[in-house]
Amino acid sequence: MTPQDAAKLLDLPADASPDQLEARFHELRAKLEDKIAKAPTPGLKAKYRESLEEITAAFETLTLAADSSSLPVLQRAERKPDGAAAPGKSATSLPPGEPVNPKTRAPKSGGNREFLLVAAVAVALLAGGGWWVTTTRAGAEKERTRQEALFGQLRATQAELKIRWDAVEKELITAERKLSETKADTRNTRDVPAPQVAELQAQYAAAGNFVEWLQPYVARHPVKTLLAKLDALLASKTVDAAAALTTETTASL
Repeated sequence: MTPQDAAKLLDLPADASPDQLEARFHELRAKLEDKIAKAPTPGLKAKYRESLEEITAAFETLTLAADSSSLPVLQRAERKPDGAAAPGKSATSLPPGEPVNPKTRAPKSGGNREFLLVAAVAVALLAGGGWWVTTTRAGAEKERTRQEALFGQLRATQAELKIRWDAVEKELITAERKLSETKADTRNTRDVPAPQVAELQAQYAAAGNFVEWLQPYVARHPVKTLLAKLDALLASKTVDAAAALTTETTASL
């Protein structure tokens, strides 16, 4: 992939700064990771993962290109043909007609040494850039795996909390039905002995007191609101906030 192709894939101008490049990469990566998490089928997940790999490769290409362009360029002087003299000066400082001793010539420049030094710096910069990109990708993959695992745990806990709250609401329904049945029994006491009538009346009073206490308890219990908030957070894949709310809901129920 060429830098031009990479910039086009990331929808960046050719002269984008490193900060713009990194911000754009993180923006696209976050969107694709969200799509992967919400994709309803394995095929869509694979498609989004392929797109994530493409933008990551484009990011690496532009990062390495930026590192290479920051290297110093050696401006080596043009070499004159052997025996050519600079204007206004003789080819050598020896008198005319005297042969030039090769040992008296000026030593060669250190161009080769400078070239090797720059090459070493280039290799070091490219290796450093590659290490940074690799580390960034590994960190992003690790975080994505953590988020998916935590999301699965939270969904399981959410289901358990709903079952427990349903049991509380069913208890209210059972108590209200029992109160209604006891009330009906107290109305049909014409042929019932007085002790049994007193017992039925006591049961009716107790059932009425329990329902009177349980109805506002269920209606005002904070778990109803917490479960609604938890549903919204899990639907939007806000995993860390959902984890904190799950702990609070578990402690309240």
